[in-house]
Amino acid sequence: MIVLMAQTDDPLVQCLSHGLLQQGYAVCVCDWSQIMYDHGFSWWVPPQAEACQSYFLNGTTAVPFSDIEGMMVFPSGSLALPAAQEWQAADRDYMYKEASAAILGILHSLPCRVINLPVAGGRQRLFFYSRRSREFFKKCRLHLPLMTLANSAQRETVQSTEGQGGIRVGSLDDVQRERLAVLETEQDEWDESTIPYPVFLQAVPAGEIYHFVLVGDSILGGKVIHENFNGSFNTKVEMSDCSPDLRQACLDLSKFCGLIFSECLIVETPDGLWFCLDWNDSPKLSHWAPMVQRAVVSKLIDLLRGTSSLP
Repeated sequence: MIVLMAQTDDPLVQCLSHGLLQQGYAVCVCDWSQIMYDHGFSWWVPPQAEACQSYFLNGTTAVPFSDIEGMMVFPSGSLALPAAQEWQAADRDYMYKEASAAILGILHSLPCRVINLPVAGGRQRLFFYSRRSREFFKKCRLHLPLMTLANSAQRETVQSTEGQGGIRVGSLDDVQRERLAVLETEQDEWDESTIPYPVFLQAVPAGEIYHFVLVGDSILGGKVIHENFNGSFNTKVEMSDCSPDLRQACLDLSKFCGLIFSECLIVETPDGLWFCLDWNDSPKLSHWAPMVQRAVVSKLIDLLRGTSSLP
């Protein structure tokens, strides 16, 4: 069995499920709240057994952990607070933390491959990482663009410089990386109805923009048509070639972050410098052109089946 922890209406999840079913695999799609109520991880001690057996409860069917061949965790399937109205806020918070800790511990103990294994506390956006992480960017020969933060009382902007490709603005609370935009160099206003505060403001270096999708040890995607770039990952990128060194730098950084499946935006300046604009651990099928979509789904299926290597 292959388990996909995600919302059932996610188009990428639907494509993966369909492809796996066609290849004869049993597939279970469930989000974290369903695991609490409809499915679940559990264990039992059979009569006269020396040790307990762990299993995944799929409806009324108990699937031993040893029969789970692969699992993929999508941010869209993250655990929601229990909806019981009669519970006090403190009780809901307690149950959320207890369930999150239990599921997280189980996922880290599974014998099968778990793609994008969650980490305690959630993942931070890469450019807000620690000093140690910034040092790793340098080791990968990737630079970070100039950035600043702004709130409703502080409309600070990144100062425009010669050769700059605009200002990229986005919400710090935007987990799905959807509320993003690129402003003209001279512009310092944006629509507060679509991009709430607090926001980050990022100087986009002038140069070629690349959008890569990293799946295991493979990199898909390529150069972005500038007219299609609005600051977000929704670039409809096609397959194209780029420097092998740049591809390896992105793979090295992905491995450091523990991400088997992710996507990134890179700018290559005319003088050959690479700037990482963003890294997304929640890729979406709609972000890429159809050829890239098919290639990503195929690579993910190979990873879940265990027939493809990891970086």
